[in-house]
Amino acid sequence: MAGGTRLASTLLLSVFLFVRAQDDTYEPPKIVEPAAARQEFHKGGEDVTLQCRASGQPVPIYEWYRNGALVEDNGYISYNPPSGILTIRSLTTREEGFYNCRARNTFPNGLSAVVISPKIEVIVARIVRGVRSEQGTVTVTEGNYVFMTCGDTPLEYYGPTTFEWLYDFGRLGRDDQIFIDIKGELHFAYVMHTDDGSEGYYTCSMHNSIQGLSIDGRQTSLVVIQADSMSGVEPTLQFSSKMAGQAALTFERNTEGWLECFFSGYALKTQRRRVLEALPETEAANGSERYAAEEQQMKSARLPDLAMGDQDESATDPDIEVPTIEWQDNAGNTIVSGTDRYTIESHGRVLKIARLEEADEQTYTCIGRNTMGTAEGRMTINVTTSPVWVKPLQSTTVPRGQDAVFHCQARSAAGEVAPDPPRWFKNGHRLDVMYDSNKFEFSDKLRELRVKSVHDTDVGCFHCYVSNSEGEEVGNGCLTIFLPIRIAAKPPAKQTIEKGDIVNLTVVATADKLYPVAYKWHFNDITYEGVSAPPHVIYDINTKQAYINTSDLTDQQMRDIRGVYRREVYCELETVFVDVDVKLKVQEGLPEIPVASADPHVVVIAVLGAVGGILILVIVLLVVLYKMKGKLACIRSPNGRASYAVSHEAPVRPTYTVPPEDDVYSDPHYSEIPDDTLAVYEECHTYLELLADTDEDGYLRPLDYSPETTAVEEVNC
Repeated sequence: MAGGTRLASTLLLSVFLFVRAQDDTYEPPKIVEPAAARQEFHKGGEDVTLQCRASGQPVPIYEWYRNGALVEDNGYISYNPPSGILTIRSLTTREEGFYNCRARNTFPNGLSAVVISPKIEVIVARIVRGVRSEQGTVTVTEGNYVFMTCGDTPLEYYGPTTFEWLYDFGRLGRDDQIFIDIKGELHFAYVMHTDDGSEGYYTCSMHNSIQGLSIDGRQTSLVVIQADSMSGVEPTLQFSSKMAGQAALTFERNTEGWLECFFSGYALKTQRRRVLEALPETEAANGSERYAAEEQQMKSARLPDLAMGDQDESATDPDIEVPTIEWQDNAGNTIVSGTDRYTIESHGRVLKIARLEEADEQTYTCIGRNTMGTAEGRMTINVTTSPVWVKPLQSTTVPRGQDAVFHCQARSAAGEVAPDPPRWFKNGHRLDVMYDSNKFEFSDKLRELRVKSVHDTDVGCFHCYVSNSEGEEVGNGCLTIFLPIRIAAKPPAKQTIEKGDIVNLTVVATADKLYPVAYKWHFNDITYEGVSAPPHVIYDINTKQAYINTSDLTDQQMRDIRGVYRREVYCELETVFVDVDVKLKVQEGLPEIPVASADPHVVVIAVLGAVGGILILVIVLLVVLYKMKGKLACIRSPNGRASYAVSHEAPVRPTYTVPPEDDVYSDPHYSEIPDDTLAVYEECHTYLELLADTDEDGYLRPLDYSPETTAVEEVNC
C-alpha cells in the first residue's frame, strides 16, 4: 500500500472520549468547628451562641444535640440548620449540659453522610457555696506561724475564681511573709507585733471574674502577743498541695500542673552575717551582695497595704528573712524557672508545669532552707486523660466492589484501665441495631470494622465512641466510593510497521470526576509529561490523539522509533499502564534486525545470560589446560619459522594450534623437525594436524620420530 494511502486511511480514524457524566459529585462533611471537646463558662443571664462548621459538598446542614437528645426550639434554646449556630437566650443553670452538633449533606441519589462533633460543656460561672460572713479570733505569739481559713464549709464554685484578703477593707499586699494558697487560706511564715489586727479584721474575699461578683467571707481578728526576743526559727513545712491521705495530685493531660508548698520560720540578718564571716572571702562577698538585694526587696510594700491610705513603713523589718525554696524533680535535678515548661512564682512557693505529659508523672520535692535548718515536702503528680487515639478513625476512598476497613483504637494514660470496647455508628445510628453480618464484620475486639464489597448505597460516615473513667472521645471516618480508571480507547498492543505507516499511540481514559486523570509517556527510559512526547510522536493534549507519521522519516529515524511506548494513566488513587510494542516489518529475504526490549528486566536477564556463558567457557578452557599440563613438548622446524605443541599422550590425529612466529620455546623436550618433513605456512597461523607414529595404545610416541613416519597436514587454514 502506498504511504499516502496508508496515511489517508489512518487519518480517517476517530478518537472517542468516554467521560462519565457525574452530576452527583460529592464530598462527605468534615467537622471544622468545634475541633476538640471543651468547657465554656458564661455569665448567667446573658445570651450564648455556639458555632458548628463543617466542610463538604453539597453544603452541609446542621443539627444540635444536648445531653444526647435533639434540641427542640423551646423558647430559650434554638438553632439555625443552614448556618449551624445555636442560641441560648438568657442562660441559666437549666440550660447547662453537653452540646454537640451533627453535620449532614445529602447527595442527588438520596444518600446522606453525617459526622458528629466533639462536645462543648456549657456552664454558668458562679459561686455556689462560698465563704460565710462570720467572725473569729486567732491568738499567736510573735515569731510563730499562723494561718486563717475562708470558712469551715467546703467551697463550691465554677469558672475562674480567685481569692484575696483584706484588712479593714484594704487589700492585703503579697510579700515573702504571707502566702494565699489555691484554696484561699492565708499563711504567715511568722507574725510580728505590727501584724496585730485586734482592732480590725482580716477578711477573706472570693471573686469570680466572669460573674463579676465578689463575696466577702470570714472576718478574723488576729491578736499577736509580743515576744521578749526573737532568735530565728528553722523551716517547717506547713502546707502543700498534697492533702492528708492523698496518694497523688491528679491532673488532666495537656492541662497545667500546679504545685504549692509553704514553709514557716525565719532567720535574722545578723545571724546570716555571722555565718558569712566564717565563709571564704569571695563566697562571703557574693553572699553579702545577695542578702543586700533581698534586704532592699523587703523594704517594698507589706502588711498592711491599704487601698486607701499610706503604707505603714513601721511594719517592715529588714532584719528578718523567710526560708528560700528550691524545687527538684524525681532525679534530684534542680528545676529552673523559665526552662522547658516550668514556671516558679510567689517567692518559690508555686511550681507550674505547662501542658502536662505522662512523662511528668513523678515525684517533686520542695526544699525550704535558712541558716537555722532545712525542711522539705514531696508531692507526686498523676497525669490522667480521657482516651488517647492510637489508630484514630479515618476516612477512606475505595473502588467500587472492594472492601473498606476502618480502625478505632485508643488507650488510657499509662498504668490506668484501658478504654471500653468501641461503640460503632453509621450516620448517627447505632450499628448493633442495623448490624448485617453479610455487610459488616468486626474484629480485634471491635477495634476494626470491615465493610464488605462496597457499593453506592454504602456511602456514608462511620463513628466510634471510646470511653474510660476520665471521659469519652468520638472519631469520624467517611466512606467514599470512586469509579476506577477505565481505558476507553487504546491502540493495538503490538504494531509491526514499515515506512509510510501511521503508528497509532492514542490512549483515552475515563475516571471519577472527583479524581481527574493525568497522563505520562515512558520511552527508552525517559519520562515525558504534560505536552511533551517521545521523538516523532504527534500529540494533541486536548483530544489525547497520538501517532507517528513515518512517511518522512529517514532509515535511521525508523530504527529510532522501535521499542515499547508505555502510557501511564493515573489519578490520586489509582494508576494504569498501557504498553505498545512497535517493530519494523521484516523485508523479504533479509532477517529482521532485532529490537532491544525497553523492558529493563529483559535487558538485565540478557546481560546476566551473556556473562554466565562467558564464565562457563573460561571454566572449560581452564579444565582442559589443567589436564594437558606436563604432557606437551615443543617441536620447531629447523628454520625456526614455525613451532608446534605436541602431546606425549595425544590420541591419533589430534589438532593443535601453531604458535605465533615470535614465540620462543625452551621446553626441555624441545626437538627439531627437518624442513623436508613439515609443511609450514607462513601467511597465517592455522590449525595443523600432526600424523605421527603411534604406540600399541593408539597414542603418539614421545618425539622419537623419524622423517619417514612423521608428516604435517594443513587443516582448514
